[in-house]
Amino acid sequence: ALTLVFDLDPAIGLARAKSRGDALAEDRYERKGLAFHKKLREGFLDILRREPKRCRLVDASQEVEQVAEDVWSIVSGVL
Repeated sequence: ALTLVFDLDPAIGLARAKSRGDALAEDRYERKGLAFHKKLREGFLDILRREPKRCRLVDASQEVEQVAEDVWSIVSGVL
């Protein structure tokens, strides 16, 4: 099994979600606030540290093309 952890500063993630401007989009998680998202991020990073054979980190702060390239590199290395 392989789990990809897409890591992004929560403030940036919330700003990205807000910038989408889709009034019909589900936003219940975005409304939980920055403190919630910081704690959630730490939880995922903790899983990553505890499960290094299963989990891989993807820096989601990069341009989408680089994120896609990183994902492909990780996945193809496991196949």
